[in-house]
Amino acid sequence: MAEKNTTEKILEEHNDVFSDIMNVALFGGVDIINERALSEGRAFSAYKYDDEIHVQERDVCKHWTDGNVRLALFGVENQSTVDRDMPLRVIGYDGAEYRGQLFSESTEDGSVRRNRNPRYPVVSLVLYFGERPWLKPMRLLDVLEIPEALENIVNDYKIRVMDLRRLERSVVDQFKSDFWIVADYFWQVQNTDGYTPSEETIVHIDEILDFFRYALRDDRFTMNYLVQDGEEVPRNMCEVMDRAVNQGRIEGRKEGKIDTLVDLVKRGLLSIDDAAKTADISADAFKKLLAN
Repeated sequence: MAEKNTTEKILEEHNDVFSDIMNVALFGGVDIINERALSEGRAFSAYKYDDEIHVQERDVCKHWTDGNVRLALFGVENQSTVDRDMPLRVIGYDGAEYRGQLFSESTEDGSVRRNRNPRYPVVSLVLYFGERPWLKPMRLLDVLEIPEALENIVNDYKIRVMDLRRLERSVVDQFKSDFWIVADYFWQVQNTDGYTPSEETIVHIDEILDFFRYALRDDRFTMNYLVQDGEEVPRNMCEVMDRAVNQGRIEGRKEGKIDTLVDLVKRGLLSIDDAAKTADISADAFKKLLAN
């Protein structure tokens, strides 16, 4: 991630969500990868540079074994900004895993034997939810400055990027897990005048809230903010948004935070008339605040 989620509750770590994302991204929504065939992969790998050992970490990493005992390793990277060096990062992750397939664990005498097991593919996916479209880089050649004499010699390396804000509606509706809620939100804010929350029950509520808090940089998506004394945990996005709007109104009244109300209106969570009423100003005056 551009900045790590300090709560470490990553939505994609759940096998049902991980398999869902991969099935949509790689297989057009067909259930090829079964969540029960997934196990935790090695998120950490190391490399040597300038005589020092450096550690690199994927956001999420899974092994997949199907009924034919085929094995694949999938990695997911969450990205909120366009990273021109992403192909280099993905090569580093994938290359470390392929390198790891060459050798078995060290023996008792300290030697390392070559691994004779069949080699398996490594597949990486970048989940991108930034406001700018991810146009480039999509391959290694987008990153390198290559002399003309070497253009047909340098090997290329392509990466897979799922741009969540710009998915077709037909693709959004292929998701079957909680990730549909994420994809649906981004589609609505990108293609409509606001956001109509779903009443679909959320399975991984903490992780959904953490994802939105990180992706939108919005602290309203925290359990402590949404759940007051004696209240139950919200079950769907309707309840989440209702509570977020209500708390925003309370803050606006208590502290005169016009910027909170402006933000709610811009996100489609509050009407101009309601925001103006809460701020105790006219709708025209509030529209001027929006314009500025």
